[in-house]
Amino acid sequence: MPTRDEKIVQIEAALRSRFFPNVPKIIKPGRENWSEDQHDLDRFSRSLAAYALASQCELDDTTAIGAITDGSNDGGIDALYFDRVGNHLVLVQSKFKRGGAAPAQEENLKTINGVKALQARQFDQFNEAIRNRLDEIEEALDTAGVKLMLLLAFLGDEVGPHVTSDLNAFQDELNRFSPVMEWRATGLESIYGWLVAEQAPATVNDQIILENWAGFTAPRKAFYGQISAATLAKLVVDHGKALFERNIRHYLGSIGVNTAIERTVRTRPGDFFYLNNGITAVAETITPAPGNSLRCAFGLKNLSIVNGAQTAGAIATATLAGDISPDAKLLITIIEIGNGVDDIGLRITRARNHQNVVRGVDFAALDPNQERLRQELAAAGITYFYRPAD
Repeated sequence: MPTRDEKIVQIEAALRSRFFPNVPKIIKPGRENWSEDQHDLDRFSRSLAAYALASQCELDDTTAIGAITDGSNDGGIDALYFDRVGNHLVLVQSKFKRGGAAPAQEENLKTINGVKALQARQFDQFNEAIRNRLDEIEEALDTAGVKLMLLLAFLGDEVGPHVTSDLNAFQDELNRFSPVMEWRATGLESIYGWLVAEQAPATVNDQIILENWAGFTAPRKAFYGQISAATLAKLVVDHGKALFERNIRHYLGSIGVNTAIERTVRTRPGDFFYLNNGITAVAETITPAPGNSLRCAFGLKNLSIVNGAQTAGAIATATLAGDISPDAKLLITIIEIGNGVDDIGLRITRARNHQNVVRGVDFAALDPNQERLRQELAAAGITYFYRPAD
């Protein structure tokens, strides 16, 4: 695991590359003699406020930067955004101190008073950046059910007891009749967690059609039937490597047997079902539509092909030469594994792939520590390969 200092270095690198181009240094009274390091810390603080919004509200970086309000007369509010989807007016107070200092009580009281001034619509007290957002502020204040969410973003572990006491008192004051305000301390671990989570593989949620299918529900739900090669190819094209995240290997390209698969699916589509072993997939949940045994749609959450990556990849490659005949079909088995509380997904992958010739190193793809290392190194700008296909 990275040390505290290494996490801060990675956060700095991300903020500098993603936000600094559009978060310039500000020269204003009292800052004429600032060093570049002082301006950098100021830019890091404003960038951190934007990053907190981007992560909390799932915003793109440009939108989050546009929500920065830090400056003179900001009421202790460094960024502000009305999250209509989450029904929150999100207010950020950020503090970028490498030593981990959290906002002090004086700074926090300034923010509390700033929030009260917004509630009282005393907008003349605020700077231009906040006044430019009055439409969304007033919309939020006039929307029933909206919550005020105050985020404290800093590089430490926890806020001080006086700050906690003041914020809890303010929260209790506003929540006398119903919950309309909450506050959250987002320290180093939370911020670094955002950074690493961004490197996690995408989740594949999709729908497929099965023909001539059957299934059972005990001891766990599973379905098997025919899937058209064209449908499988579209899954690969739409989702790429994310479709094979639980597999030990990604697609290895047009080599060896994969070339034969490409040729067969194009030149002998009617024979493909009989000549191919089929594929195995797992999904967190499987939801059938009201079809019949001849044809039915299945909704799949967190889908992954755990055996048959070479078949799926080869079929997708074959589509580059033109459409695949609807006569090309293959067998697919889909097993519901739930949300990962047990190791059934891992055991299915191991068992189904031991039926083919694989090397011990291939199974490194199933080691969660390898994926953790990849994500942490990716957050530091380092590409780590642990799958032979990569």
